[in-house]
Amino acid sequence: MSIAFNIYRGATAEELGLTDIEYDSRLLTLNRFLDQWNGNGDFETEYLSWLKGKSMEAAQKSRGLGDTVAKMTKAVGIKPCGGCEKRRQWLNKKVPYKRRTSGIERYQND
Repeated sequence: MSIAFNIYRGATAEELGLTDIEYDSRLLTLNRFLDQWNGNGDFETEYLSWLKGKSMEAAQKSRGLGDTVAKMTKAVGIKPCGGCEKRRQWLNKKVPYKRRTSGIERYQND
């Protein structure tokens, strides 16, 4: 059984061999899943599928500071408001992330 399932069943950090911080982090993630889960389907299968979707979202490259701020606020549970998209776009424009180029590419572009 997964650690998440054992936490769901009421296991303690000590029983699972986790530090309090590791346990709290996993409990927070589990609670986010439980807020959305309708109880249908196998818990572990549904949880793993949900986690995979979250990691795919996180893996999307940020184009600038606005994307990073949006990901961070979403991760801590802040719901976006009407001005959030405008702010994200503005920050991306003002603080874009530049693609690093190798020395060869720089030389060829000169």
